[in-house]
Amino acid sequence: MTLAGVLSAAFTILGQILLPFFALIAVGWGLRRCGVITEAGGRDLAQLLYWVCLPAQLLLLTSRVDLARQVSPAALVAIGVGLVLGMVAAWWGSRGLPAAARGCVMNGAARGNGAFIGLPVIELVARTLPPDDGIALLGVYAVLLGPSVIAFNIAAMIAFRVPQHGVSWAGIGHAVAEVPRSPLIIACAVGAGLGLWRPGMLDAGSSSLLMTSLGGIIALLAATAVPLALMVVGQGLDFRHVREHPRTIGLTMVAKLVAVPLLTWGVCHLLHVDPLTTAAATILMASPAAIAAVPMARILGADAALMAALVTATTVGAPLTLLGWLLLVAPHL
Repeated sequence: MTLAGVLSAAFTILGQILLPFFALIAVGWGLRRCGVITEAGGRDLAQLLYWVCLPAQLLLLTSRVDLARQVSPAALVAIGVGLVLGMVAAWWGSRGLPAAARGCVMNGAARGNGAFIGLPVIELVARTLPPDDGIALLGVYAVLLGPSVIAFNIAAMIAFRVPQHGVSWAGIGHAVAEVPRSPLIIACAVGAGLGLWRPGMLDAGSSSLLMTSLGGIIALLAATAVPLALMVVGQGLDFRHVREHPRTIGLTMVAKLVAVPLLTWGVCHLLHVDPLTTAAATILMASPAAIAAVPMARILGADAALMAALVTATTVGAPLTLLGWLLLVAPHL
């Protein structure tokens, strides 16, 4: 991939992906300012996202991944190292903050938006490669994304709950006990099972009319997840948190956009992961903080306004850092 190709992909990322994201966040913020979405309405939308739309999106996404093929254990180890060490560092770095804020910092520092931003970025990069390499890159990313989505959501649930229950065997037990009850975790698990059985069975064109119809219903619900989640981010955005916690937000941005993907990239090289898989894992972990963390924060008693600020701040910083990561991994593709 040439430098011109990298720069072209970077400008496309900004114009076709990130600007529409910011526009929808701004719509949510404006609707709150105009009184169209009230505080109570924002909570109701978060409930709808948490229980219906996001699970539908995750179910559809994970059911399309063939987990039985092309799985790179070494790359999954690298992603796991970045996720765990990022959350541990965020836990240590957020000491002194309220429990409701510490879970947000842990999520903001380590949990990436691999589906909503990482996947479109990979698709754009794939277009600049020779056809066979582009298809291979997309396949590798999809295979990594399935188990990563499951791991991210389990880690997010634990990260939100452990600060509230305390770091003890009892506290960790309470947090872990809530994991199987999460609709996001259930959706990922069911989708992964479908992917192991018959990838894409919920997509249009399935041999089963029932599965095709069910997949169509799920796809309609899933299509609402991204725009609705972005507007919920905007509705809950409070710039006071940017002014009141500049150090927290700044350090979280550095952790999410630089340190965590650097750890992932480094472990991939130590384990001799191939260049395509290394690039896919690095971009996955270099994606900004996950939008889904905002409704999760609302439901699980965390500081949703701070979480929204962290999502927006990391998304604002992502174009520059993603460009840097593309420049790093592109010469090896």
